[in-house]
Amino acid sequence: MNHRLQLAVSKAFGSVKAIDSVDELLTALWKYYHYSTIKAGSLDAIQDLMRELGGLDTKQNLKVKKAVHTRWLSHENALQSIRKLYEAICMDLENAVTSGRDKALGDNAGASAGVLLKLMKQYDKLFYIYLLCDICSVLSRLTLCV
Repeated sequence: MNHRLQLAVSKAFGSVKAIDSVDELLTALWKYYHYSTIKAGSLDAIQDLMRELGGLDTKQNLKVKKAVHTRWLSHENALQSIRKLYEAICMDLENAVTSGRDKALGDNAGASAGVLLKLMKQYDKLFYIYLLCDICSVLSRLTLCV
């Protein structure tokens, strides 16, 4: 039953273009921070600063999680991490763009900070991130009950 639910929802999500674009954004953000210790360290520094100023409730620094398309829990964790880190990620990407740090690293493998920042600031992306957070949390609970 769990597998059928997973297949049905995956097929439904796959037919919605906006959800596919959020999936691409999740993957691009994960790659941006996962494959560069400098970029990951910069996000950690922003979180430390936000915590000192009282803008972050967590005691530990959070990381951008990888969304594995065959598992609800990983998808939900990836969405929740982006939701919780939204402000810190935007600040970090903005800093990378304005300081020129993104271009100085010469990383041609993935999306640039400028592209990611532009995507993160689109209303529809943020709307779907929050919507998918809610949907995935319900689906995770449903999967555990079945």
